[in-house]
Amino acid sequence: MNRADDGGDNVINDLSTNINAALVVVDVQNDFCCAGGYYDRRQHGSSNMELKNPSPSRDWSPRIIRKGDDLEKVVNNISLCMRIAKEREIPVLLLQTIIKPDHKYRNSFLRGEENRGRCYYPCKSDTWGAEIIEPIWQLAEEEAVVVEKHVYNGFVDTSLEEKLLGLGVDTVFIVGVETHICVMATAQSASFLFKTYILEDSVWSANCELAKYALSIFKDGYGYITNHKVLYFVGASHDSP
Repeated sequence: MNRADDGGDNVINDLSTNINAALVVVDVQNDFCCAGGYYDRRQHGSSNMELKNPSPSRDWSPRIIRKGDDLEKVVNNISLCMRIAKEREIPVLLLQTIIKPDHKYRNSFLRGEENRGRCYYPCKSDTWGAEIIEPIWQLAEEEAVVVEKHVYNGFVDTSLEEKLLGLGVDTVFIVGVETHICVMATAQSASFLFKTYILEDSVWSANCELAKYALSIFKDGYGYITNHKVLYFVGASHDSP
């Protein structure tokens, strides 16, 4: 069953009913997104993988994986999604990965680094790398709910399901990083409980090919693919801006 949509009339008509939606923002954290973060240092072979705060000024600077990288554009779109959500009274939940070596579920980051004979990993508790990037955190203020997770899937051993059900949510919009890993794993589980949309202009992956395949798999068997503009038709009023 192909559930793909491109943000056009079909999606808008589908959402122009009385739905209860939430926006879930996945892993927009310094170690994954920022210059000086874990991914950035690993890519450039830095020996200082334990650097605790490479940006004391806290100014956000996106890491550049390749020429023409679109991470900054995606972060801007995620920021826009959060602004729309606030205007439309759509609750926002921020997923934050915290990797713990002694957690009962072993994170794949740990296995991968151990296989390479290394002991460092991203998003250690109480480090700059684990923090949500500054532009997103500033938008969140006190209204957003932060849900700590320890593996790729935001529903495994977390309070995410409980919080969404407690809000009376029946529809979930998902944005964040990385498309083919944490976004995909979380969206698949969400689709078993809620009508689930991935906003493709507001998700990002360092591997474009895997991201494309992940979105294709998701729309074929789990949920819907659209863009941030549909949020204008959800929430406090169903009138377009």
